[in-house]
Amino acid sequence: MNLLSKAKDPLEPLDGLILRAIPGSDQATLDQIEPIFSALWQNFAEDFAGKNEGHGWNPYRGIIAQFLDYMLCLFKKYVKMADRLGLDSVQVDILETTGKIASDVVKQGFHNEVILFLRFWKELADSNIGRTPIVFKEIVSLYCNLADNAFEMNEGLKYDWLNEVFQNIGWLGERLLSKSGIEETPIMDDDYMSEWDALSNMLFSFRYKYEEKANVAYPLAYFAAVSVIFIKLVDMADTVDKETLKQCIFDCLYAYRSFAEYAIPNGNCRGAALALSKLGLSFDRLKKHKLEDSAKDAAGYLAEIGVWSAAYADRMKRIDFMPDGMENYVIQKIGTSQFGDHINHELYEANLKSGGDVDRKLSFIRSLQSILAAS
Repeated sequence: MNLLSKAKDPLEPLDGLILRAIPGSDQATLDQIEPIFSALWQNFAEDFAGKNEGHGWNPYRGIIAQFLDYMLCLFKKYVKMADRLGLDSVQVDILETTGKIASDVVKQGFHNEVILFLRFWKELADSNIGRTPIVFKEIVSLYCNLADNAFEMNEGLKYDWLNEVFQNIGWLGERLLSKSGIEETPIMDDDYMSEWDALSNMLFSFRYKYEEKANVAYPLAYFAAVSVIFIKLVDMADTVDKETLKQCIFDCLYAYRSFAEYAIPNGNCRGAALALSKLGLSFDRLKKHKLEDSAKDAAGYLAEIGVWSAAYADRMKRIDFMPDGMENYVIQKIGTSQFGDHINHELYEANLKSGGDVDRKLSFIRSLQSILAAS
């Protein structure tokens, strides 16, 4: 007989104990899930640290991923059992354990392997939209905490898994809007938070993180998440409360505008041009759908970015996807706009409040104003 056929799963006794503890709500046992699995991971990681590195064939490569994948299979089984029994708090406790281990995986340098956790959370979050809000909101917080780790690392913005965090959040945002729409928050003051509140608060909180990294960041995945949610919001404009819609669209537009405000003086021309192009596309979409109040806001933000790019033109290099330059892009987008009065106001304010080359700013402002006047 093959010796492997006699091999037993070393976690089988622990697995059986947890499966018995969940239906009985044995809190003493359930409280041990996090420290036991964290210790298992720590010991395993220490044993294999450095062994799965290097190029070429390596018998250790992939073992860590297999171990983590197996752990996540166990967690999925526990969450499903707790879900069937209506034990929402147990699901949250188990998910918190996965978040703790995922954070440790990142801190120990296993950046490819942490993607397993992101995909595990994505599947669970999607299945709980509109059904178990507490689980969905907990998973959003896990994404948030993990992404925070990246911004605390020197090279954190370069990791593929951070891009996947925002790709997943954008995807879940689309799914949430399709399945449940935007739940209106009660007027009465309370701590209640809807699923949309949790996801949008998480997404737009990273606006400030990217502002702090505006000298080097190229937030392609982050802006993609903002963009897909913006598109979904605009497409469902007829079914959403007007003021709620306007605020949500504002959050999307301002994410682009605020990043550009910090990126331009720091000479991050690619990041600033990316923000500008996203804002320009948003402006076009708002005009197409006749959302004039939001389109007017977008036009004002475009005008501001035009002034800033002129003020710091000496720091702005030619960008391959914006060959005519940022100033010309702005003029092409809003030069014939019907929001001339608002644009002129924003040009005046941006000129007063920004530094940089005064003559270059005034030259840009006069060029745009003459085109607006002619139109």
